[in-house]
Amino acid sequence: MFESPLVDVLRDATEVLRSERVPHALIGGVAAIAFGNTRATRDVDLSVIIPDTERGRLIEALVGHGFSEVAVRGAVIQARHHSGYRLDLLCAESEFEAMLVHAALPTSTLGCDVPTALLADLVAFKILAGRPRDLRDIEELAEHHPALRWTRVVEMLTLLGVDGSADELARATAEDELRPVLRRLAAAVRV
Repeated sequence: MFESPLVDVLRDATEVLRSERVPHALIGGVAAIAFGNTRATRDVDLSVIIPDTERGRLIEALVGHGFSEVAVRGAVIQARHHSGYRLDLLCAESEFEAMLVHAALPTSTLGCDVPTALLADLVAFKILAGRPRDLRDIEELAEHHPALRWTRVVEMLTLLGVDGSADELARATAEDELRPVLRRLAAAVRV
């Protein structure tokens, strides 16, 4: 079994979310690792579906399970695990995020059973984030998964009001010109 502080954070967070019956999906760097990327990360990101009125209960459960420094920043609940690694729970606020969670499939990630965002949904989420590390992740994911469902990526981006073309993304991937297209899409999300 894989041993790392990330495993402990993922295992503990998943245990809390399951006990509180909070629908969730692994996203972010750990999800990229689960799909074959080689990268470092010091946090675990999960998208969760929880009403505003229930967030206090979830925070209490996290503290009761040993998480500390719990803070709410907008739609994100952040907590520090005793390992020093951070947990970020992104509370779904859009149809895009809810679909991502509901479509997640159970996987064994770092030895933990956790619902993980579909590859195409993770790519769409990383386009939404638009940071340089996210764009590098997408390029590496596309390289590892040539059959990536670009149509699903575009479907998810459309929920955010972003126009894109699956053919354009597939062609850019094949021609090793993906980064400019990703930057354009990320910029369109911010408009």
